[in-house]
Amino acid sequence: MKMKNKLYRSILATVVALSVVAGLGFAGLLQYYGKVVGTATVGQSVRLVNPDTGEEMECTNGDYSKCTYDWKIGNIVASETVKKIFTLRNYGKQNAPISFGVTVNPSDQGVEVKVTGVAEENGNEVCQGDAPSKVPPATDAGPGTAEFCVVVTSNIATIPDDYTVTVGIKPVTR
Repeated sequence: MKMKNKLYRSILATVVALSVVAGLGFAGLLQYYGKVVGTATVGQSVRLVNPDTGEEMECTNGDYSKCTYDWKIGNIVASETVKKIFTLRNYGKQNAPISFGVTVNPSDQGVEVKVTGVAEENGNEVCQGDAPSKVPPATDAGPGTAEFCVVVTSNIATIPDDYTVTVGIKPVTR
């Protein structure tokens, strides 16, 4: 009988010990693997508005070519200046620092491109001042907005050609 009791206690102690070890192991795995994991789709908060259609161009997956606008100026004559005003919208809840990428094609043919700010003068929007460096945050009333102007000037030696100016924005990372 003593031997049977000892065997019974030994088996019981082994089962309890294994249960404790298994419980601790399970708790450790639960702590390690038991984290709640989720995903979120994050969109670009700053969008360039197509000045012809009003459509917002959104950069997705780091592809900034999706938020560019090709402005087909066509043939410009020497000493001519053409301008176009663009709008940026910010759907984020904080200021969004931005930079501009503006290129002209064909290049090196006597055409100068610059980005300026937009001001109001006598009820008209004029291209002057510094281009915005950030877009204000969205409010309950809607997205924050900023305007900028692209000014294309040809000089006296400009070679006649069909010109396209590509305008793009890029968020400035810290």
